[in-house]
This record gives sequence, C-alpha cells and structure tokens, in this order.
Amino acid sequence: MDIGKAFTYIFKDEDWIKKVLIGGLLLLIPIFGWAFAIGYFFVHYNHLKADDFERPLPEWDKLGDMFIIGLKFIVIYIVYFIPIFFLEMVLTLIPILGFSNKAGEKVGIFIAFIGFLFYFLAILYGFFVALITPGIIIEYVREYKISDGFKISEIFSMLKKNFLDFFIIFLLLFVCKLIASVGVILCCIGYVFTTFIAIGIYFKLVSQLDLKIEKNKF
Repeated sequence: MDIGKAFTYIFKDEDWIKKVLIGGLLLLIPIFGWAFAIGYFFVHYNHLKADDFERPLPEWDKLGDMFIIGLKFIVIYIVYFIPIFFLEMVLTLIPILGFSNKAGEKVGIFIAFIGFLFYFLAILYGFFVALITPGIIIEYVREYKISDGFKISEIFSMLKKNFLDFFIIFLLLFVCKLIASVGVILCCIGYVFTTFIAIGIYFKLVSQLDLKIEKNKF
C-alpha cells in the first residue's frame, strides 16, 4: 500500500475544495447526509482503485445510488455495534444497581468489577470491529448487498491472509480520526470537512488493500 498517496491524493484534484465542501456540508445532516458522504466513496470505489491522477476525486453525481448504498452500509455498521449498545445499556444500569443495593461493601465491589469487565469488553469489541472494517467494505462493495457485510468466514479469511495490512489500516484509522479532530481546533464547523477528508483517506487505503488482494489471486 502507498500510504503517502492515500493522505495526499485528495489535494491533487484541482476541484478538491469544492468537492470536499459539498461532502463536509452533507455531514452536517445526521444519518442521511452521512449516507451521501459514505456512498460517494462507495459509488466511485473503482475510481479510487484505478488511481486517476488527473481527477483523483470523483464528481458528485449518481446521488441516488450514493444515498442508497451509503445508507445500507450504515445499517450494516449499526448491526455490528448492537453488542456495544447492549453493553453500554448494562453499564448505565450497573451504577443504579450498586447505589440501590444494601447488601454491603462486597456486593458493591463485585458490581464495580462487573462494570469494569463490561467496559473492557465494549472497548475490545469496538477495536475488533475497527480491525475487520476493511474486510466488511471489500465484501460489501462487490454487489452492495447488506448480507455481504456479514460474510464473516470470508472476512476472517481475508484478515488471516493480510493481517499486517489490516493492522496498518487499523492504526491509520486513529490518524484519520486525529485529522478529523483538527477541524475542531481550527473551527467547530471545520470538523465536518476534515472528517470528510479522513473518510476519503480511509477508503483510499482500503481500495489499495483490495487491489493488492485481487493481484495476489493471480
């Protein structure tokens, strides 16, 4: 993977400001705007893989396809994070149980331990989903079926054969989040634009991994 290219390709497009501006403004709209922004990189995923040096960023066209494809991916991710929602609900209830319990200090310590355990499991599961996300994207982008996002055996097989690349993208995900947070430092509204850039960087990394996997098949 060419990590440097992933972090710079956006700015080589002569219209990158306009395209990022559109994407950032869409992110201001909860759920629906995010569906368009994510769908933008999905609809033009092959464009990213092909390395179009003259027009690194695709145009804002095929809006209907962008919305549907992006929305279905959001549904996939929500399903993956249902265990996190469950764990967070338990974590919310545990302090209530602790304060209402009159059985003594030992019970309080036990409840605190259970709370810590659930918190640790939530973090661990979140890291796990972040690690396999490139595989989820690569499987989903084939036919844009929600069911493709849950081809666990194929995703695990991909992860096993390309673990180092998956792990590198996992680490770079935090760099992307750092880039997104720069928008808060510069200006609160700037967060949506740096977030859109971060999404673009991440998709470029995944598309490079996808291309590498395809080449290794032959």
